[in-house]
Amino acid sequence: MNNMQDILKAYYAAGGKTLFETEILLEYNRATTTSKWGDKILLAAYANAGTGDGDNWFALADNRLGPWMEVMTKGASLEKYPEYPRKRQEFLTDFLSTLENMDPTQNKQYVMWLVKKYTQSIKADQAHQQRYQREANPNIQNVMAPHWSQWDYDLLDPEELDSLGNYIGDEEEWLLAEPRDLNSFKLEDAAQIKRMLTHYHNLKPQLPVEQRDINRFKTVERLEDFVDKIMDGQPGADTDDATLNRTDVETIYSGPLGTVAIPHSHEASCELGSGTRWCTTEQDNDTYFRQYAEQGDLIIYNEKPGNQKYQIHVTADGIEARDRRDRRITAQKEQEFVNTHPVLSKLIKQKQAEFK
Repeated sequence: MNNMQDILKAYYAAGGKTLFETEILLEYNRATTTSKWGDKILLAAYANAGTGDGDNWFALADNRLGPWMEVMTKGASLEKYPEYPRKRQEFLTDFLSTLENMDPTQNKQYVMWLVKKYTQSIKADQAHQQRYQREANPNIQNVMAPHWSQWDYDLLDPEELDSLGNYIGDEEEWLLAEPRDLNSFKLEDAAQIKRMLTHYHNLKPQLPVEQRDINRFKTVERLEDFVDKIMDGQPGADTDDATLNRTDVETIYSGPLGTVAIPHSHEASCELGSGTRWCTTEQDNDTYFRQYAEQGDLIIYNEKPGNQKYQIHVTADGIEARDRRDRRITAQKEQEFVNTHPVLSKLIKQKQAEFK
């Protein structure tokens, strides 16, 4: 290259990276990553699985987590778990394959960013554990669980639990809701993360130079917010009568407040959840819908006015409610749904009673 114009052309052709940076990106290798990052990935997966909602990806194959993890997390001997090396390799192969499938580029230039974002939960877990040990008061039996994820609310005063079993007392609730609270992400959200990365990659040539380096985004959530702001996402599509009248849709309510319905098939879930990012609405994958539905009915609320969509899941373990971006709703919004909403509060209590 003889002049600055040629250099700039090469720079933009590389997606805003220098030739050296592009060469580094091309060096992603699954075996090398397994060797250098394998232990961190396992520790992060263990931390993420300890959150309240965990990650349903772990349950989709026999080799994903299990007692063999005690070798890594508790220093158990290989004599106790001789299958550890094989299980470890199987898990890491599955894990990296999932991340590679999230990456829309041929040279898999975003995989290492995903690895780094995922393993941030190690540091966050350690910080939360230190705070837990420093600040949490012993429970009423004067025995504190060794790790924040094992804090047992059943030992607390029943009067400090709400109707769904959620702790509302003066003690701080130490259990974290999901990997997002550890600066990480769920692998079950692979489809939506791939869509986000695809949008980002396509937008990169139009972005200012400083925004083309994905490493400036400290979490997957921050990149998601950045892409959403540019894409100017709108609420999900209105739920029409044709969808509500499907034989595999149980319509609970349709009126001024919007619609409340329960899907009884994956196809119905996709229709009711159109315009959302729920893993239960992935067109070519019914696994997550089936997994959630086996634990309890999914309730889909298309709220009026505003046309916002929410997915509410009541199980024996409590309630999980998410907005159309697949993010946990605020505690205030959840309390509205549970206690004061004229339709949802009755339905939620009915579903809760089914588990007693």
